[in-house]
Amino acid sequence: MSKRIRRVCKCGCKELVKPKKEFIRGHNSRGVNHHNYGKHKEDNVCYKQERSAETKEKMRIARIGRTLSEEHKANIGNSIRGEKHGNFGKRGPLSHLWRGGISTGEYCISWADPVFKEYIKERDNHECQSPLCRKNCNHLPLELHHINYIKKDCSTGNLITVCCSCNSRANHNRKFWQKYYEDIMNKN
Repeated sequence: MSKRIRRVCKCGCKELVKPKKEFIRGHNSRGVNHHNYGKHKEDNVCYKQERSAETKEKMRIARIGRTLSEEHKANIGNSIRGEKHGNFGKRGPLSHLWRGGISTGEYCISWADPVFKEYIKERDNHECQSPLCRKNCNHLPLELHHINYIKKDCSTGNLITVCCSCNSRANHNRKFWQKYYEDIMNKN
């Protein structure tokens, strides 16, 4: 019978780590000075380090008069707009959804009519029409969903009442949700 050798975390906290590990989860970025963080915050020299009044005053004076030029502000703004935006750029996690910076299109004229929207919700009994709804949406507001994702097509056959949770889910895997809601409308 072989004994497992338990090692001590390399961050310096002196706690035992899991077999084949060097650090306790999250401890590898702490360093030796952070060994008490999380256990005894009051003992940690880095936790809520108080600065002297003299140091605070020096820092305040150093910031006085520092302003960004208009050019610098514009560069910051331009660096995160359009295709350079982290979520929608060429390499961003949502790059497959990028449509050249177009986020909102124009809706049809009847979309602004609250009576029209109420008619659609009344037709659907003021309930989320998705059978896959998590059914804990009674507290969530109801929204109208464009089945074919064309905002200008506000025909009654293209609109369905769903909760905001189901409406959000329908923005991913659009081909599935379009067929799914078309089948629901065809059954009615």
